[in-house]
Amino acid sequence: MTASPTDSLVVLRNGPAVPLAVVTWIIGAEERGLRFRVLSGGRLFAGPRATIRPEDEQFIRSHKSDLLACVRYCSDMKEAPQ
Repeated sequence: MTASPTDSLVVLRNGPAVPLAVVTWIIGAEERGLRFRVLSGGRLFAGPRATIRPEDEQFIRSHKSDLLACVRYCSDMKEAPQ
């Protein structure tokens, strides 16, 4: 997704800038039980499948590159030494 001039962006610490809507959505999705990870080849996994609603599928399709950036960032932060 390409941000328009009216989109609010969140700059993740030492990471990418992503739309606030993506950060808000992914937090809500995780609160509902969805989990995310990046698979080999850079593919996004979201599951368990039973928790994905039709509107989630649409959001994932529309924002895949920003979701991948968030998931990669979170994965990298978990693996980084504290």
